[in-house]
Amino acid sequence: MIRAVREKIGPERTLLIDANNGYTPEEAQEVILQTEDCRLEWIEEPFPEEKEACLAFKRFLQERGKNILLADGEGATSQPEAFTEIVRAGGIDVVQFDMRAYTLTRWARYRSVLEETGALAAPHNWGSHLSGFYVAHFGRACPQFATDEIDPMEMPGVIAEGYRMQAGRLVVPEAPGFGLRLDPETYQVALRQPEAWSVAA
Repeated sequence: MIRAVREKIGPERTLLIDANNGYTPEEAQEVILQTEDCRLEWIEEPFPEEKEACLAFKRFLQERGKNILLADGEGATSQPEAFTEIVRAGGIDVVQFDMRAYTLTRWARYRSVLEETGALAAPHNWGSHLSGFYVAHFGRACPQFATDEIDPMEMPGVIAEGYRMQAGRLVVPEAPGFGLRLDPETYQVALRQPEAWSVAA
């Protein structure tokens, strides 16, 4: 599958893979060996993050002369201290705490760890139409920002007309409130539904 994607997108496009913790460390190494001709940019969540396993995997990549980044952390928001220990040891290159679970404020504070270690930030976002916009705004204020994960779902009633894709990049508006507006008509219709939103007076 990895090779088929590389053939489809051509040699110049960036190719990232995500294993969702589906491999053992040994299997992850074998994937790298079997795809050496595919020019991977990073491998995300190859196996459950553990300090020695991550450091061993990074050594394996260095020995092979591979500049492939190890990205992880979307499930580590409940134990950020243990995960940060791996980052500080050099075992993680790209931090991916989930934007909703870790919050924008905590991400802003975490910038000091990114600056200290040189790690990149790529906040995880899936299952949320709005978080992709929050991640984009965070990226504008984070020099170590790598990429924004955008869920293609839609949310009726939310107007995001200031955002647009241009040359493969998301243009972020300067408008307040993350550049988002509620559609008044959609909101009023929802208020009239018997099983809709409730509004406190």
